[in-house]
Amino acid sequence: RVLVTSIFVLGRPAPHTSRDETPSTAGHLPRLPLPYLYLYPYFGYLAVTLLAVLRLCVRYTPLVPHRYLRASLRTLAAGCVLGLLYTGTSLVALTLQEARVNVDTWKTVTTTPLYLATDATLLAGCAIPSLAVAWRWLLDRRAHRRLDPLWRALCLATPDIALFPAGRVELGLRLYRQVIEIRDGQLALRPYADPAAAALATRLGAAA
Repeated sequence: RVLVTSIFVLGRPAPHTSRDETPSTAGHLPRLPLPYLYLYPYFGYLAVTLLAVLRLCVRYTPLVPHRYLRASLRTLAAGCVLGLLYTGTSLVALTLQEARVNVDTWKTVTTTPLYLATDATLLAGCAIPSLAVAWRWLLDRRAHRRLDPLWRALCLATPDIALFPAGRVELGLRLYRQVIEIRDGQLALRPYADPAAAALATRLGAAA
């Protein structure tokens, strides 16, 4: 960071010599002055960082038990590979521009798409765990809502199964408690159940 900042501050852009001398699409002047050399250590640091993240993703992906975390690490690894390709093409484009070669078309075809793909892939990799948690919450919410009528009916028949009021308990704990209390209610009511009722419920459930 100090090196990049020093090169950027110490090297000043060359002044415009004519009105036609305008920055190119990459923000560089047609004759690249010294300050743009800061991009070399910047891209070098970026490449080292991406390689480190890629190594960690490859190392830990087989060790992660959760499917969504594995998908997140694989997506991050793909983003790092795209980032390394972007870094390489950017360094080549910068070097060619220093040699007075017009690479604007090549940058449009390679560097810009790789930059956008890298950002999108890395962001997706970071977002997958949060999306998985949200999806899990929706599934738990749906299961809790569908079990609630049965739980309430069992609580009316056997109030002792409700260990503590629901209140503002976290949804996962509420669902976990709900299932356990339904099982407790089934055990409590088992001596009063008609054996034919189980067969009838099985038939009706299969038909539904």
